[in-house]
This record gives sequence, structure tokens and C-alpha cells, in this order.
Amino acid sequence: MKFDYDTFTVLDIPSPIAEQIMAIRERHHDWFLKSFPVEITLIGSSGVGVFDLSQDPEEAFATLDAIAVETVPIHASFGEVLRFPNTDIFVHTLQDEEPFRALHERIAKSGLRFKPSPFPYKPHCTIRRRSPISEDEVAELLSLRISESFVLDTMSVYMLDKLPMSLLHRVKLAGKRGAAKHVAAADGGYRRANPVWSCLRSMLWLLRALPVTPPLNSVPLCVQSRDQHVINKEGSIA
Repeated sequence: MKFDYDTFTVLDIPSPIAEQIMAIRERHHDWFLKSFPVEITLIGSSGVGVFDLSQDPEEAFATLDAIAVETVPIHASFGEVLRFPNTDIFVHTLQDEEPFRALHERIAKSGLRFKPSPFPYKPHCTIRRRSPISEDEVAELLSLRISESFVLDTMSVYMLDKLPMSLLHRVKLAGKRGAAKHVAAADGGYRRANPVWSCLRSMLWLLRALPVTPPLNSVPLCVQSRDQHVINKEGSIA
């Protein structure tokens, strides 16, 4: 098997939220979009594009499995509806985008090969993309709200070779909250959070806060700070 057609990695939206999104698509007669799964795209729309044709599928699935086993299920809620500029594409935004951006970045920087995308990553769930659209329909879409929160714990790979799309692979997010935290390093890698370093960081801040200037003949205390690591934040199937 090869990625002969556009292939995406997504987080499937669970029931009953998925049914609510499908009802919106059906009410707006978007039959093309109704044949798509209800999901939030991680790979294939913005940030990076679909899998490159040269990417081996089995390697991709193994890499996604390894990432999923360390990823905690994402608790999410939708924000307001957004209309992408100069289009008739309407999407539900997410109130907290950070978990999606972090997972997107980890997959994008995993060594797998993807086609480029001209757009910065923006997690969302598409509710309509059919044209033309009336002003009344625009007003109705922009007023929509889904207040229930939900948990995304399933990562899937879909290929757009037909409609409905073909499901190629599926894996559960199995990370345990607080069991093995990842800290994003400045070079894009990951290291396990270590409680020893947490203690040393606290001691370092205490030392920095001391107002006493040591005598010139004292032995200097040299501590290598590890507070310099930062998380880079940048910015589906639409």
C-alpha cells in the first residue's frame, strides 16, 4: 500500500457531538462535507500538508502509534464559529488550541514526510463549505454554539480515495496525565520532566532572590540553569 491519494491524520470527534455537527451539515445541504468524518485535522490541511507519496505507510503508522501511547486524551470545548477569509468555509474553533498545536508539532517534527501547506496550523472542525451562501445562512452559522465539552481519544488516518473516505489506521491516545510529562526543548526534542531538576530550579530561584552579596574571596557557586527550555508555539480537513 502507498499514499497514492491525499491522506490525513485526524482526531475523531466523539458522539453525541459528532451527530450535532452532522446535523448542521445536513441542514445546510452540504452533502459533500457530510460524507467526511467529523474530526479535527492534525496533519493534512494547515501547518503541514498530506503525507508525501514517498512516505512508507507502515513507518507512518508505527510512528503515530508511538506518539499516541504517550499522548493524554484531550479534553476540549468548541469556541465561536469562524468564517475563513474570502471563502464560504465555516468552522467551529476550539476554546483551548494548545493541546492540538502540541500534538500537531510533535507529529510534524517526527521525521515523517509531508507535503507543504501555505497556511499556519489552526485546529478546527468544519461545519460547512458549500457555495453559494445567503446572508441568512451566514448569520445562522455564525450564531451557532455547542456548549458541551468532549474528550478526543482516537487518532485516525483517512485516505481521500473515495467517498466516504477510507480508514487506513486508528489508534487510541493512551498517555496518563502526570505520569510521564514531556517538556519541549529548544531544539524541538523532548525529555522527561525530572523532579530532581524541579528541586534544583527552586533552589536556584531562592539563591537568585538572596540580597546578600558574597565576599570577594568566597568560592563562587556555579549552577547550570535548565530554565532556558521553551515551548515554541506556531501558527483540517477544511
